[in-house]
Amino acid sequence: MKVAIVGTGNMGTGLGRQFAAAGHEVIVGSRDPERAEAKAAEIGAAAHGRYADAVGQADAFLLAVNWWDIDGVLPQLGPVDGKILIHCTNPYTDDTYSTPADLGGRSAAETIQERLPEARVVKAWNHVYAQIVNSSPDFGGAPASVLLASDDADAKDVVAGLARDAGYDPWDAGPLWSAYNLEKVAAVMVTIAYAVGAGTDQAIRIVRR
Repeated sequence: MKVAIVGTGNMGTGLGRQFAAAGHEVIVGSRDPERAEAKAAEIGAAAHGRYADAVGQADAFLLAVNWWDIDGVLPQLGPVDGKILIHCTNPYTDDTYSTPADLGGRSAAETIQERLPEARVVKAWNHVYAQIVNSSPDFGGAPASVLLASDDADAKDVVAGLARDAGYDPWDAGPLWSAYNLEKVAAVMVTIAYAVGAGTDQAIRIVRR
């Protein structure tokens, strides 16, 4: 399928590379066309352009920009009617990742869905470290789990397929309101990595008896 990557930071670059390696047609989007071109060449993407150019060509797009930049990015996406929006970021106010944004008890994903009601929002990969998406989801033969929250069952199935293709173990984490819980899971992962000092070469793995 055609997947646009909106944002050329660590998460966007890593997941874009994994999607491309899995055989999907990846289009890299950036505010800077030269950066988009360079990142596309780096990760093996099929095309590149500004945000709206990338989204316009895609069936689904990964919104992988910092939360504090979101107000400037959303107007640049162009039409998103019927497109699957994969939301992988968490709502922090700056790059210290220490202060959550006050969203009135809602998740960032719910806020995006309200602002882009024509998109099909799926929360995913927000609890996975950038180190994992830029290396491998494989841990000695056991794939890292990816938790998915959405009100659109078909969109969630598509994203689960992307996750499996890229080597992850996808799990249905419920409707979109559950994205609030997934963002709390990500906060715990940040604490484990940095406050506890365990680092980022680890991932959540759900096991079934």
